[in-house]
Amino acid sequence: MNTLIERILDWLHALLPAALKDQALLEHTLFLIPLFPLLGFLLNGLFGRRMEKKASGWIGVSASLAAFVWACFCAGAVGDANGPSEPTRNALHAVYGTWLNTGEFTVSFGFYLDQLSSVMILVVTGIGTLIHIYSIGYMAHDEGFSRFFAYLNLFLFAMILLVLGDNLLVMFVGWEGVGLCSYLLIGFWYEDGKNAAAGMKAFVVNRIGDLGFILGLFTLIAVFGTLNYTARPIGDSSARVTPKTYSKPPVNAKDEGFVSVPKHAGLLDYADALRIIAKHSPKNALEVLSVGYQAPAAVSNLNLSNTIAKTNMPDWTLDFALTLACTLLFIGAMGKSAQFPLYVWLPDAMAGPTPVSALIHAATMVTAGVYMVCRLHGLFALSEQTLRLIAIVGGFTALWSALIGLTQLDIKKVLAYSTVSQLGYMFLGLGVGAFSLGIFHVLTHAFFKALLFLAAGSVIHAMSGEQDMRYMGGLRKKLPVTFWTMLIGAAALAGVPYFSGWYSKDEILVSTLALYAETHQTAYLVLYAFGVIAAFCTAFYTFRLICLTFFGECRAKPEVIAHIHESPPVMLVPLVVLAAFSVVAGVAWHEKFTVKPLSELGIRNAGAEPSAAVEHINFFLTLLIAAAGIGLACWMYGKGQRIPEPEKKSNLFYRLSLNKFYLDEFYDWVVIMPFTVGSELMLWIVEMLIIDMFVTTIVGGGVRLVSGFLRRMQTGLLNSYAAAILIGALALLFFLM
Repeated sequence: MNTLIERILDWLHALLPAALKDQALLEHTLFLIPLFPLLGFLLNGLFGRRMEKKASGWIGVSASLAAFVWACFCAGAVGDANGPSEPTRNALHAVYGTWLNTGEFTVSFGFYLDQLSSVMILVVTGIGTLIHIYSIGYMAHDEGFSRFFAYLNLFLFAMILLVLGDNLLVMFVGWEGVGLCSYLLIGFWYEDGKNAAAGMKAFVVNRIGDLGFILGLFTLIAVFGTLNYTARPIGDSSARVTPKTYSKPPVNAKDEGFVSVPKHAGLLDYADALRIIAKHSPKNALEVLSVGYQAPAAVSNLNLSNTIAKTNMPDWTLDFALTLACTLLFIGAMGKSAQFPLYVWLPDAMAGPTPVSALIHAATMVTAGVYMVCRLHGLFALSEQTLRLIAIVGGFTALWSALIGLTQLDIKKVLAYSTVSQLGYMFLGLGVGAFSLGIFHVLTHAFFKALLFLAAGSVIHAMSGEQDMRYMGGLRKKLPVTFWTMLIGAAALAGVPYFSGWYSKDEILVSTLALYAETHQTAYLVLYAFGVIAAFCTAFYTFRLICLTFFGECRAKPEVIAHIHESPPVMLVPLVVLAAFSVVAGVAWHEKFTVKPLSELGIRNAGAEPSAAVEHINFFLTLLIAAAGIGLACWMYGKGQRIPEPEKKSNLFYRLSLNKFYLDEFYDWVVIMPFTVGSELMLWIVEMLIIDMFVTTIVGGGVRLVSGFLRRMQTGLLNSYAAAILIGALALLFFLM
């Protein structure tokens, strides 16, 4: 499969004009990828109301498609990393100017496209384009049609900026941009107060995580003095500066090895150097080295002695500083990628139109945190404490959300909690050091989750807006294309062997079990158990959704049944394309992410290498678990006779799961209510009593008293002014005498 795809790509590449193979040209025109969606946003935002809906929709689609096509050209110009031992970054790096320059701290404005960002940019623009096409049919009758496409294009622009930025500050602009767009799109139907509240909830919760992200940026500036990923290129692409490393360990003799750091090094350059120095130094070297470390001249030219941390935090060790920075950055990822306890905004994001749900959950916003950790995987790999925290949060989130998904009744809410759970798997993979597997699951999940959401939208479209699965059923024959494509997505999500989701999710579980086998730390065995139990729950609630929606008798109202019909081709074509990738994506790119991540992606994994025994144990266990979950769901709901009746359920666990373990209520009581009460007290005591009554009365009364006296001095009569001058002159004369 890999060979066939490579041959097809080589054949297509040979057909391209010579100009589109010019690496220098493509490097300098990286800006076109975000520019196309930005132009689409401006056209629809400024002139959309004056256009016909069809024109407005195709402007949005064309902008997204143009970004995808140019991203393909640019990604094709990015070469593989050289050598199996030490990669050199063969990337497109265009710097368009200096953004900030204060003293020795400089941040450029540029774009950086390497193997990792190529994967993300193709996912974002490719799936984003399919969602744009689907939206033409889904939103055809909405009055805010042009506004919707303007927001979609703006969302795509912000996500591209996040992925392509050559430093963390540019990434942060895109990071905040997708947060703004999520607010606009989740609350798109703002006339309904619940929708507006859901958009505001997403915005506020993400601001909590973003505070951690900002503090992480400040910490990196203090320790390294830069936010750039790599050294700034000099001149044209052939003169690019890259870090040079040698296979021999750095010791006290120059002729036996040396770690070279380029001038104006970036965060990834420093991470490479510190990794090699720590590897060939005594154990826990980073716990001994202080911030502001300067390597011996015989070992490396690494010099951090001119940083803020050296002056202001001299007692910090590099291990503590890196752990602090990475933990703060991960807090930002927890908000953006919906990890416990900051996941509560994502299920409420279902208030927006279904294409928005697909875009947020599959290709853009929620993957930002995973991408950020993978982008800085060299730094995160230097902090075992942060990786352990990421693994614990990810594993717990995967299980927690899967348990909630077991009892949900809204078809989109089931998929929403599924997204939170799958994001947990991604962070579990990152936490056990399998960075390439985390991004692999991002890729496969993007295909099958976009498919599931768009298929759910097709069902909702056919059911005249109904989202409660209790009032569906029997749609298999009436919506055949939707049924078969959604079944493929369900198989990928449930972990059916050889579908795309099975490849990536099971590899993450294998890596977790392998780390336990190597370290014998019970925490990793517990996390593996969390992942396996979550896999059973995933298989169960996924096929519970399929059975309740497509099997049995239709339980909808007669007037709804009369209008059930398959979606138009503009909605079905994206489903078919996504279904095809949900089948082949795993087998097509499995080797790139698992066997050769260093040479193919430039990602150096930091986890344990799984043995054959570990792989066999995991294969049979997860196969049994997935079969059990699917079988139980089909046995309980396959005939459509058992319909969930939550009002008749007294089981404690069922009530807890149905009510999301009352976490939202807990936040209401512990966070929101005290804040509201405090605000009311401040209003009445400080504003009304102290300011309005006390301060205003005294100050206002004093002003009135003084102004009343001064007003009498301004009579407008010449005699009075002459008398005043005379009195003043006599008083002055008396004083002088």
